[in-house]
Amino acid sequence: MVVLAGYVVLYLGWQLFRWGGPGHIRTIGDVAFWPVNLLAAVLAFRVASTRSFAAQVRRGWLLIGLGLIAYLLGNVLQLVYEALLHEKPYPTFADVAYLAFYPLLFAGILQFPRDRFQGFAVVRLVLDAAATVAAGAAIVWYVTLASATESGGRPLQLAVSIAYPCGDLLLIMALTALAVRARRVIGSWSLLLIKTSVLLYVVSDVVYGQMTLAGTYSGGAWIDTGWMLAIALLAASANEQYRVAKVGLSPGERRKSDSGFVFLPYAATAVTFAIAVISRRSGGRLEIGSMALLGVELVIVLGRLHWSTVDSRRNNRAAEQARSEFFATISHELRTPLTSIRGYCELLADSEDLTGEEREFVHIIERNAEREERIVADLLFLSSEDLLGRIETVEADLVRIVDDAVSSRIPAAAQSQVRIEWTPPEEEITVHVDPGRMGQVIDNLLTNAIKFSGEGTTVRVTVDANRSTTTLRVEDSGPGIPEEEAAHIFERLYRGRAAQQNAVPGAGLGLAIAHAIVEAFNGSITVEPHDGAGAVFRIDLPMMSVRAVERAVRPNAVAWREQWVSAPRTSD
Repeated sequence: MVVLAGYVVLYLGWQLFRWGGPGHIRTIGDVAFWPVNLLAAVLAFRVASTRSFAAQVRRGWLLIGLGLIAYLLGNVLQLVYEALLHEKPYPTFADVAYLAFYPLLFAGILQFPRDRFQGFAVVRLVLDAAATVAAGAAIVWYVTLASATESGGRPLQLAVSIAYPCGDLLLIMALTALAVRARRVIGSWSLLLIKTSVLLYVVSDVVYGQMTLAGTYSGGAWIDTGWMLAIALLAASANEQYRVAKVGLSPGERRKSDSGFVFLPYAATAVTFAIAVISRRSGGRLEIGSMALLGVELVIVLGRLHWSTVDSRRNNRAAEQARSEFFATISHELRTPLTSIRGYCELLADSEDLTGEEREFVHIIERNAEREERIVADLLFLSSEDLLGRIETVEADLVRIVDDAVSSRIPAAAQSQVRIEWTPPEEEITVHVDPGRMGQVIDNLLTNAIKFSGEGTTVRVTVDANRSTTTLRVEDSGPGIPEEEAAHIFERLYRGRAAQQNAVPGAGLGLAIAHAIVEAFNGSITVEPHDGAGAVFRIDLPMMSVRAVERAVRPNAVAWREQWVSAPRTSD
């Protein structure tokens, strides 16, 4: 590689100072390619014969080596034509050799092992490649094909003139494949060198086309430096690949993220739009073709956005299903030992040999086992794939459901010195719900409100009805919910900052269950964030009907509506 680098530097020096006189520039320029071209082919064949590489890698470098030989043959034939005829005809067999370089290089690059793609990844690959090729087509069409098609000439000349830009499109496709698909099984540096080589070769071809149309190109011109560097980079890439095998590295262990290519189709669209604008400002040449390509680009971008959305939804569903299956598996595994623990606790509790303290210990174990069983039941409920099938809805009086739930929370409120403020409406508000599950939702909200409200505070419960919706509100006097936490409060296993800092007991399942149940009723549950000023949970349900009724007042209703509820506090 030191020799190759030295030779390239020597060639660059010749380009700058033109050693050898003006009469030999064309000959020196043509012959100077041969050593680099031959070296690149030899290095490519050396990699192709290295058995430590995968068959696809060796086949890829074999095709690249054949392409380099074809390119070398084209240089030799071109010099022969110039030496014998002193005027190169067009086209010649040299053009056949040159044109063979493009498909061979393209086929060789496509042989490199690539990640296996499925679903949207395949669609994205196709759309990205199509967008890039369309942008390349806009450039090549405007820069070279326009003049080639307008200049006329014999059919064979026209066909060859069009074939060269089409070869560049093949290389652009190969560059796209390397950018979005190739794994690092051919070495990171080797891959980078190939990408740079292909890009440099395409740019040199485009500039050459412009110079030819302007009549300013001749053998040994400065643009030949681009081709020289492109071939030299292929030689360096082959040498780097061989070095990787020789030192025993494993270039396929890591793979860079392709996130840098997310904007590839959008950049390609911008390029096509720029070409359309330039075409318009330059007199309208190929304006229709440029606009057609721009239309293709826009369709590709819209298609990519659509499929990206579809794939994102599909991935979310798959992740949700996997999480549900995980919860279901864990829950089933936990249920068996918990049942055994409760069974043995009941046996111990029936024993007459226990002291009072020992019996209290057994009750503590049993209560905690019951608590864990409730958590397991909640997990199983949330992991159910057919949640709607497990809920049986009927027409029920929401006021009665709330009243029952509030009454069941009186002991817990008494222990925590919390007052529950609830005045049942005089109307019967009919909703279409599962009464048991709706009671579970209200119970979860009240449990949280009592846990987070301090002693001597109030939890307020209200039910209001309008023409089509019933609104249930549960307002506590706790630390509140910051706005940044409100978006996550209904997620499974999520516990807010206040719950963690104050060590409030809970598994982060109650609100997730409430959210799932309310949505099954075609309703909605939301929270109004008030950091430091309590939280307000709101449930909106479709209302069936409202009618006035006379409700019996419970014996203890006045007590827990009008005064603070107090009772001795106990601890496990």
